[in-house]
Amino acid sequence: MLYLLLLLLLPTLQLAQLCPVQETPADALGPFFQENSPVGSVVAPASELTNPLELLQVSGRILSITDCEKGIANVTVEVWFAGANGYSQDEFRGQVVTDECGRYSFVQTFPALYASRPILHNHFRLSRNKEEL
Repeated sequence: MLYLLLLLLLPTLQLAQLCPVQETPADALGPFFQENSPVGSVVAPASELTNPLELLQVSGRILSITDCEKGIANVTVEVWFAGANGYSQDEFRGQVVTDECGRYSFVQTFPALYASRPILHNHFRLSRNKEEL
């Protein structure tokens, strides 16, 4: 019974977050990044959105490095991931913009595996006013 109670409360618990000591270091975008991804809260082809068991709701907040409780508004969050045919499909790319509290959210399907990175993963890029963060 205690486990059930914890599972019910866990989504509502907020853990203390420490501000980072330094910014996340810059990294290469990789060979698959493309400018001008579609804007919207769905990042997957419509044909793959029919089974709710295969959908992911991805959400988060972009926070200030100087005040890690303050969300940053108007940050463009770009995401891309491999589909069944690799990175060749635009349907697996997208972007959303954070709200006034720094929140973003989108729906996607599970990323596909590929030989050189045998782990499911997304790629993210953040920018604001055309400046990469």
